[in-house]
Amino acid sequence: MIRCIGDNATMHDAQVIDGLELKFNSLAKDLDERGQRRWAATEALALGYEGITAVSLATGLSYHTIRNGINVLESDNPLPSGRQRRSGGGRKPLEASQEDLVRAIDRLV
Repeated sequence: MIRCIGDNATMHDAQVIDGLELKFNSLAKDLDERGQRRWAATEALALGYEGITAVSLATGLSYHTIRNGINVLESDNPLPSGRQRRSGGGRKPLEASQEDLVRAIDRLV
């Protein structure tokens, strides 16, 4: 069985995608978010053209997650160890967007 990746793109056969899926499933439990992103980026770079799509199909990780991993790998100033994202990344606390939230909860309690 051949899985076509992209319109008129290079074809990665099911064996390549299945192999990526097997490797990812073997490692995923031991990798944090950053580790998964870096592993996926490394595999995508090794595959070359349409590698991001192949890794995305095999792992379920989004194109953007893998692309971000590649950007981090190619960055001149990588994240310090122990960090998942750059400073300021991620969801902001609700207290920052809803100034009256803490007072409202205090009134309820």
